[in-house]
Amino acid sequence: MQSLMERFPRMQDASISSGWAGLREMTPDDNAVVGPLGQPEGFWVAAGFSGHGFMQAPAIGEALAQLLIFGESNINLAPLRPGRFEEGPVSHEGVVF
Repeated sequence: MQSLMERFPRMQDASISSGWAGLREMTPDDNAVVGPLGQPEGFWVAAGFSGHGFMQAPAIGEALAQLLIFGESNINLAPLRPGRFEEGPVSHEGVVF
C-alpha cells in the first residue's frame, strides 16, 4: 500500500478488500510429467506443467494422440517421462522463475 500511495497519492484511503491465490503444480525440474505410469496398465498422465500448459497443450495433445493411436510420435516426449525422477538427477528448467 505504501508504494501505491507514493505513486498515486489519491489512493491514500484505499484498502485491500480481498485476495486470491492460485496453485502452481511443480515438479522437481519444473517440467511436465507426460507418459504411461506403468500401473495400472494403460494409465497415462499429462500433468505438472507449472504454468506452461496453455502453451504446450496443443503439442502434448497431438503427441499423446499419435502415441496412443500409432505407437509412435514425431514429438519426443522422453524428457518428460514419469520415471525420470527415479533415474537420478534431472535437468532443471532454467527459464522458470
